Amino acid sequence: MAYFWLSASFIMGSFLFSRYALQSGKQSGIGISWLLTVSLIIFESGTNAFATPLNYVNNLSGFYNSGQVFLTWQKAEDTTAFYKVYRSLSPISNGNQLANCEYLGLTNSHSSRDHDLSRHDGFDQFLVIEAGKPPLSSNTGLFVATTLLNGAYYYAVTTLVEGIEELTIIQGANSLQNPVIETVDIPQPVFQQTRLVSSKPVDIYAIFISSRYAMDQPLMNSAGFIANDFAVYRNGATSGQHPLRIRFHGGGADFFNNIIVTQTDEINLNPENFLPSGDNSSWWGANENFNIFNTDSNEVPPTTGVNYDYYQQQITRLIDWAIANLPVDSNRIYLEGSSLGSIGAYFYAITYPERIAAVRISGSVFDLSFQDDKYPGSSLNAGKVNRTNGDTQFGPVEADLLSNSGLFFYDQMNGNWMTNTYKEKDYPFIYSMNGKNDTIVGWTEKTIYYQSLNTSHIGGYYFWDGRKHGGGPDVVWSDDNYNIFKYSKNLSFPAFANCSTNEYAGNGTAADGEAFGTVNGFLEWEGNVEDTETYWSASIFMRDLKKADGSLYAAPDYCAVDITPRRRQQFKPADGDTLWWNVLLGNMIIQSGMQVYDGGLI
Repeated sequence: MAYFWLSASFIMGSFLFSRYALQSGKQSGIGISWLLTVSLIIFESGTNAFATPLNYVNNLSGFYNSGQVFLTWQKAEDTTAFYKVYRSLSPISNGNQLANCEYLGLTNSHSSRDHDLSRHDGFDQFLVIEAGKPPLSSNTGLFVATTLLNGAYYYAVTTLVEGIEELTIIQGANSLQNPVIETVDIPQPVFQQTRLVSSKPVDIYAIFISSRYAMDQPLMNSAGFIANDFAVYRNGATSGQHPLRIRFHGGGADFFNNIIVTQTDEINLNPENFLPSGDNSSWWGANENFNIFNTDSNEVPPTTGVNYDYYQQQITRLIDWAIANLPVDSNRIYLEGSSLGSIGAYFYAITYPERIAAVRISGSVFDLSFQDDKYPGSSLNAGKVNRTNGDTQFGPVEADLLSNSGLFFYDQMNGNWMTNTYKEKDYPFIYSMNGKNDTIVGWTEKTIYYQSLNTSHIGGYYFWDGRKHGGGPDVVWSDDNYNIFKYSKNLSFPAFANCSTNEYAGNGTAADGEAFGTVNGFLEWEGNVEDTETYWSASIFMRDLKKADGSLYAAPDYCAVDITPRRRQQFKPADGDTLWWNVLLGNMIIQSGMQVYDGGLI
């Protein structure tokens, strides 16, 4: 079944007018040396004009590469200055033109800084914008704009100091004299450098996201662009079809975390999600009114505006890039994350399930709107630190602002709602590990999500025990009860629900319910599912589970369970077709039935 689903002083302005008059021949007897003398007199006078050059942009230049324009300039001396960028099909020679130009957003005085590498290294590193060229310097400004329509474009950059924009335009200084020839194309990451991590080569790239994403749409954020790094460990792969694992790091880590840790012939790709302020994007994005440059904690939570998923868009671009540029199998792309990283992995997977084969998460959150955990100190409860940070970035839960997908943000960030509203999506296989004593992200909402699995029929394995957020003495389960590489986008799998062997997770308090347990964990299937136009079959069995101490936890002798064929490749009956089904033990039919297919899940 297919699912469709800069203000110049008066003196400076007068000087410029006179200069152009002289150059036009009206004072042809006056030479260039006189002009230089006049300029010196103006800057050495005791007027406010002396301060104006400090806030000017100089040496603006730009070049086009793969669907984006890279603008650089010599920054103003005022380190508090912001820079506003404009685009036009005609030359920009006067500040009065700016109101009719396409506004692309602003950036701050640290735009050339590689925030991600700087944070990792502990000292300033700067971005490379052309592969093989040196990094930019500290006194260089940078802006990256995505091309939205083919054409020859002029650019101008103005300064903004203490809320006052300097509107003076000087062609050749803060306005391009010649246009940049552009064509719409897929933006590409820019190679930064190769580093050795434990003697193994890791490639580092930067990806640039423009806030101007459509001609008829507002900016995703007042910051006109965001640059983030990602790391690639090729694991010796130069050809062939390798699995790709994308790791979303947790809080306190960065994109180097476990970059060279592999299990098979996989290639690793670790993205980053820090904002210039040092905040993280929750691996999603932010409200259009959120100030991504603000390093203070006085930001007021937005109650209007749209929440934009520009970091989810970034992951989509990285996947597309990896498929086109690395020897990876597009059917075997896997996501992994813990803690904060689990939010990135899980919510990307249920939003864009067609991109992902399987997911592994721990310390996860399934409903970001939930703020009533029965442990009062949970950081996602109302008034606690992570809830407060989330409110600042996305708006309070009670405001439930729209996201750019057209869905309300806290609906989109509620796995119960998403998987039950869009049941027929081909969700990847999900493995999750959680702790009943997790006082950071809480436990209560996990029990609610486990129940919702019986109605969404998305399947997966979900384990819990007495662990805290980062582990602890009450860890029961081993992580060896799941092989992420078994799953592929072009292979169907049986999704289990209402399994009678599922332990009782409790009422949401750590003390209630079984101390450890699993949803669907005792069930497994052998080999690949048989999936043809007229036949679907899976060989299912009960399995013992591995515990952290190396012992086995014996499976019950039998169970009752609902089975839903998921990610069906060939077996796609038409509405009204009669489906005959049976359950065999060896060659003996022990259960059978018939149903008329009426669309949707089977």
